[in-house]
Parts: sequence; C-alpha cells; structure tokens
Amino acid sequence: MKSDPSRRLHDESPEEFLRMIFTNIKKNNSGSLDESHIETIANQLASYSGINLYRTMNEYPECVEKHIGNPITFSPERIAELDQGACLLNWAE
Repeated sequence: MKSDPSRRLHDESPEEFLRMIFTNIKKNNSGSLDESHIETIANQLASYSGINLYRTMNEYPECVEKHIGNPITFSPERIAELDQGACLLNWAE
C-alpha cells in the first residue's frame, strides 16, 4: 500500500492529505460536508489505502476545524470498528 498516492500523501503530510480529502468531498457534494460524506470516504480510504480517516482527523483537530468549520471527534470505538473492518476484509496491512 506504500505505493498508493493517498497513502504516501497521508504518511508524508497528514494535514495536506486532510485538506485534499475535505476539498474533494465538498467539490463532489455541492459544497456540503457532513458526517455521512466523511463515513463514505473513511470506508473507501480504509479499503483502498489502509488509512483510518477517523484516527487522522482526531490527531489533527485544528486542521479539521479549519477546513470543516467545527470540531469533529470520533470515539475510540468508532476508530476501532474501522480498523477491525479493514483487517477482517484484508484492507489493512
């Protein structure tokens, strides 16, 4: 998965990665961004890149608030669910 462009950007520059994700979500959803959009992208990133978007968002709350306009925090249980799903389906390494 290291050759995946999303994974590389995530690992090298998490804040730039989040900016790109939020920009793309807004662009594809007429400027709106809600939790269902984030959940959809989180599942896609877990499946294709082994990235847990919820964890990354929790690790960079200032960046999230800057791009979304309000803070969002995901519970440890929700983060673990995404990790667990990725491992069960061999999405994550």
